[in-house]
Amino acid sequence: MFCILAEARSEAPNSFKPKGKIPFNELSTWVRSQRTYLIGEYKEEYGGFSGDCTLKDAIRYQKEFDCRIHYVNKNPIFVDDPDSHNDTWLSYSEYAQALHYYEDYTKNSPPIGYLAVYAVMKTFNDAGYETRLVIWFDN
Repeated sequence: MFCILAEARSEAPNSFKPKGKIPFNELSTWVRSQRTYLIGEYKEEYGGFSGDCTLKDAIRYQKEFDCRIHYVNKNPIFVDDPDSHNDTWLSYSEYAQALHYYEDYTKNSPPIGYLAVYAVMKTFNDAGYETRLVIWFDN
């Protein structure tokens, strides 16, 4: 099932290619705080360093680890945490297709946990909410 969801760990027909990092503006405030570093600098008036990393470090993370630098009013404010897991996502309809692909490929019903996730997504979808299954990969 994981291979169908994200082309990982195996091969299966009709797999979904990973889409890459979720757009920064679509992350919740909590997820942003967990997945980014504040870019700061040494300021005497603050009594030392303000932030989690320097702009120089952020640029290095961007080059070495494909981290995104996020700007506010054209100023670099955050950078993706280089230790953060990669991710991808599926929409409600894509996830429904994935379950169907699993049944066709294995001739079995998807594991109960995947069906439970579908039931929750369906409930939100039926109520008019856009739903998405987010998958994080272990580094």
